[in-house]
Amino acid sequence: MDELLFEFTTTVTSYFASFGYWGLGVLMAVESCNIPITSVVILPFGGYLVSTGQLQFFPAALAGTIGGTVGSVISYYVGLFGGRPF
Repeated sequence: MDELLFEFTTTVTSYFASFGYWGLGVLMAVESCNIPITSVVILPFGGYLVSTGQLQFFPAALAGTIGGTVGSVISYYVGLFGGRPF
């Protein structure tokens, strides 16, 4: 179990390190579109990269906020135009 957790942690941190703010924003947008990736997994790794100096705090917070907002707007319009009326 420890090996699996280590592998997962290494994979996610390398993803964030290579894609940076864009990766954080895209994953938050995907999470807000109700695709089963939780922000409980995404945001702590973003915070870890901020604490190690690989990302800066305010751009990371802005990327997460914009990504979450974009994902929510996408979900809203999918429901507005693709949903059935009450």
